[in-house]
Amino acid sequence: MPLAPAHARPPSKYSWALRLGAWALSVGCWYIIVMMSLLTTVRTYGPFTAESAGYLVGTMLASFLLPLIGAFVYYRKRTPRSPIHQKVLLVSAFAMGFSILASSGSDFSSIGPTKERVGILAKEGAGLLPVSQDHSVWDSPVRSSFADVADFSRRYREETSQLDQSALGGLYSAESFRDSKQMEKVLTQLHALLALEEKYASLDPIFERNRARIRSVDAPDSAKDRVLAAVNSSAQKGLANRSALYAKEKAWIQSSIDLYEFTLAKRASYALRDGKLVFKDQTVMSEFNQRLKDALGRKADTLQAKEDFDKLQKEGLREFNLQPSDMGFPPETPPANKPK
Repeated sequence: MPLAPAHARPPSKYSWALRLGAWALSVGCWYIIVMMSLLTTVRTYGPFTAESAGYLVGTMLASFLLPLIGAFVYYRKRTPRSPIHQKVLLVSAFAMGFSILASSGSDFSSIGPTKERVGILAKEGAGLLPVSQDHSVWDSPVRSSFADVADFSRRYREETSQLDQSALGGLYSAESFRDSKQMEKVLTQLHALLALEEKYASLDPIFERNRARIRSVDAPDSAKDRVLAAVNSSAQKGLANRSALYAKEKAWIQSSIDLYEFTLAKRASYALRDGKLVFKDQTVMSEFNQRLKDALGRKADTLQAKEDFDKLQKEGLREFNLQPSDMGFPPETPPANKPK
């Protein structure tokens, strides 16, 4: 009777149970790997998208790639060859370990803050609340951006309050056209006001600093791109409304300047009697009335645009439980220092 090879082992009556148990344990390991990878992906990217699906697959592959290589090297020259279920279980167990380590060490803070958190960060940036500890990598950029907005508004209000606008309270009144000295004073103040509006017309520096902060965040490039796209989309809408308001306000002030420059040039063509302007030249009177009508019409357009802009601004801030005053924005009613 031939002898069996020395390395051969008699089959165990429990071998089927061992194989089944190994496969079951491997499935359990992979269930944990998938859950850990899914948790990491959702915490990193937020809502599930095609891009995050690719990240999920990559995370799972990365977890099992090193154990697979290690198992291949370990078992390559071993005899007798180990059964496949043993190799799979070993790889799965190590892959699960790597997945858990990667999940626990991943940056769970790369998702943007909630709307409630944004409201808190906005108040912190405006100096209304003490600065709290960051909850995510996005907290500092958000807080700094709102700080920039609050500082922008503060500087605008401070410079506006420092302007001499004593002659603008009676704008368009007959008394404001009394003499050359009075009209030159009105024009000086209108030009100063226009220069200030032009100085603060653009918010590009604020948005550019915000983009730079987002690019410097320690987060996946795809996540930063997604946040930048959201910021740009929101900024474009807000800037469009603000630009429309600024254009109307600039046209209003410029039309007032044109009116007073025209009247100053035609000073000899009229006189002030009993609080009314009496024109000697009908052509000059007609031109004056047309310019005055244009200025008043642009004033009405600007005030309506200001009201619409304030409404949209207030609605946008309400989403974060904020009021315009929290950001240091000007009051909703037309400021006293603007042309009346």
